[in-house]
Amino acid sequence: MENSSLSFRKPDGFLYLMYKYSINYRPGYRDFNMIFTKSAFLGCQLSLRRKEVPLFDVITLAATGSEYDRAGVISNEETKEKLTIWGNFPVTSILDPEYTMTVPANQTAAGIADIMSHTFEQYIVRDGNMLSDGFCESMLRTVTHFGPIAVKDPTNYEARAEILAASSFGCCGLLSLGRTPSPWPCHGMEHELSAWYDITHGVGLAILTPNWMRCALRPIPQR
Repeated sequence: MENSSLSFRKPDGFLYLMYKYSINYRPGYRDFNMIFTKSAFLGCQLSLRRKEVPLFDVITLAATGSEYDRAGVISNEETKEKLTIWGNFPVTSILDPEYTMTVPANQTAAGIADIMSHTFEQYIVRDGNMLSDGFCESMLRTVTHFGPIAVKDPTNYEARAEILAASSFGCCGLLSLGRTPSPWPCHGMEHELSAWYDITHGVGLAILTPNWMRCALRPIPQR
């Protein structure tokens, strides 16, 4: 891989960072996805033995923030288990909003529900602070504003870019700065739910989150 270059794109006021590569041969999506899947699997397996292989990913869905964290999920359909596994951080991630424009409306909405759940589960904790409160609230304002736009107009670059950026910061640790660590209750319950039923992760979170909030929310005078 040669002639790598770091560049900034600023469409319609949105500052976007992209790592571009100029290569002689660009594999098709099917070939690249196969390579990525093998690399991700090997990365997780080897990291359990405290070894890592370089992981390179291209994000095609705004949801989990895989480009900015080291967690993954493995499902066992025979035993009805869906468990978290800790792997390695990608050495390089490409986030191009145009790669997310073909995501169907239902999966776009499910991804947005996942982003919102990441935010709520770090926001609704016992102790917080004004700074990280603001991070969480800005995340929610971003996705509630641009989410419906992306669902209705999937080729809207600004909406796709804003949601993709929000996805990246959902699980990188920024939202939880100075806060009570979250036990991630909705994600834990949803993994059990989707282990037993054929349900999209974001859809399961959309079902569980309002009910969890009714149980968890109570007035906190200082906030």
